[in-house]
Amino acid sequence: MDDRPAKQRFDELATLLAFDEAAVSALRASLSLLMPRVSELVQAFDGALKRAPASLFGSLEGERRDTLQSLAANFVLRTISCNFDEDYCNFVAATARNADLPGHFIELSLTVTQDVVMRALPGLQRDLDKLAQALSAWAKLISMLKILSAPGT
Repeated sequence: MDDRPAKQRFDELATLLAFDEAAVSALRASLSLLMPRVSELVQAFDGALKRAPASLFGSLEGERRDTLQSLAANFVLRTISCNFDEDYCNFVAATARNADLPGHFIELSLTVTQDVVMRALPGLQRDLDKLAQALSAWAKLISMLKILSAPGT
């Protein structure tokens, strides 16, 4: 287990991947385009949960399914605020250690998010330079969050 503070790990990854203010600005700009389509993310996540075999996450019926959806929604809402401060980084790390979450749940949720963004954004952002900046920023952020939320970190 990595004992460094979550914010330090986030900042080190941000430096490595050049996830800087320009990337955060590109992310924010893309969110203004993506927000009206947030229902697609919810549907994609719900569809992924319905397709998940019991061997992957166990039973996903009733209250357990509601709990997982709520945790994923909270994670997404905190992320789209684009406030990657110490509280956010600690939240990511704590979520990763949540005993109620099946292994790799956050990583798979992030992949569903990335898929929705990668499919939707090209149809919403016509400026190719801004599109490239936004897709790059999303790829960097998703990668960083997968690393921070991986089991054992």
